[in-house]
Amino acid sequence: MQTKQPKKVAASAAAKSFSLRINAARLRESELRFRQMANTVPNILWTARPDGSRDYYNQRWYDYTGLTVDQTQEWGWLSVVHPDEAPNMAASYRSAIEQGIEYADEFRLRRSDGEYRWHMARGAPIKDDKGKLIRWVGACSDITAHKEAEQLQAALFQREHTIALQLQDALQRPLPSVTAGIAVRVHYEAALTEEAGVGGDFYDVFALDKTCTALVLGDVSGKGLKAAAQVATVRNMLRAFLYSCSTVSDAVNALNHALAENNLMEGFATLFVGAYDSASKILKYVNCGQEPTLLLRAGTTRVEQLPPTGPILGCLDGERYLEMSVTLGRGDTLAIFSDGVTEVGPSRLHMLGIEGVSALLSNTSLEEVNWDVERRAEAVVQRVIAGVNAAALNGVTRDDVCLLVAIAT
Repeated sequence: MQTKQPKKVAASAAAKSFSLRINAARLRESELRFRQMANTVPNILWTARPDGSRDYYNQRWYDYTGLTVDQTQEWGWLSVVHPDEAPNMAASYRSAIEQGIEYADEFRLRRSDGEYRWHMARGAPIKDDKGKLIRWVGACSDITAHKEAEQLQAALFQREHTIALQLQDALQRPLPSVTAGIAVRVHYEAALTEEAGVGGDFYDVFALDKTCTALVLGDVSGKGLKAAAQVATVRNMLRAFLYSCSTVSDAVNALNHALAENNLMEGFATLFVGAYDSASKILKYVNCGQEPTLLLRAGTTRVEQLPPTGPILGCLDGERYLEMSVTLGRGDTLAIFSDGVTEVGPSRLHMLGIEGVSALLSNTSLEEVNWDVERRAEAVVQRVIAGVNAAALNGVTRDDVCLLVAIAT
């Protein structure tokens, strides 16, 4: 038995050696397949050691950068990252390595001809069955076309934004220095959106004759240049109809017919149109789906609502808009506003609403009673807007805010 033992050991060693050769051959074959596959893809592929130092790139890397293997090893690849992005990119990469988490970044890489092109880089840690990090694998994809499209889109947006701002500035005419029998103050603020400064709310105050003043506040759907263009359409056409028609309701009905029949609206508009005659002290108005106008009677805290008299504007031809009237006494205060004033609050279930605005309107100080009407109108605007801002703080995203306050003299 003793003489046979060495033969068994020799056989076992031979088998182990054979197994190792087979495994090595399979590993070489696997690596060859990986390299062949890696060299056929259009993206740059790489691998790195656990410390993040690169130890492999596919042929696409060398073709693109013109670097040699020696120039690329370890951290040499940073030499072709654009100087503007290299510090942040290296910091981001090292942070991912230290934490052992997936990595993603965008930066420019220098091509062999000297041109820098944008790339998206992604890397992922490879761990063994015990959770130990053993390697990193990653890829870089050329996203220059996408970046150029983004830049073009940004430039187009900026151009449109500038045009819309200029158009809106032209539309938001200054208040007339004198209005017959009323003092008027306004506040306009576009929503805090990517198109900030260009909203769909608008106001207009102008004389219809020596004793009659038009008070207009509206809201067209949308934002940006399209909204600004639609504001121009509604506002200018309304002016023309108010000048040519005998009543407010006739003007609004004619406006709705023109908008709907000719499909001039991309969406809809809400609109309050009033005509205040200082001789008769009567306000005649039409409200097309706009928030109720509030009327605070002088010397009291009683607030009346002037509700809508018809549906939204510009959707259906043939809609009829009724005209209502109310008599204003000296010192009576009108508050006309868009839904951006009411639809603010900590949540959709708890908003300022008409009741909240009514409370702000009626919260008049004793000092205000003796102020002139211009100063009182400004005080009402400031009080209401301060309340709106307080309600909107850390709450529901706000819409455009437009408020027009008029006090009878």
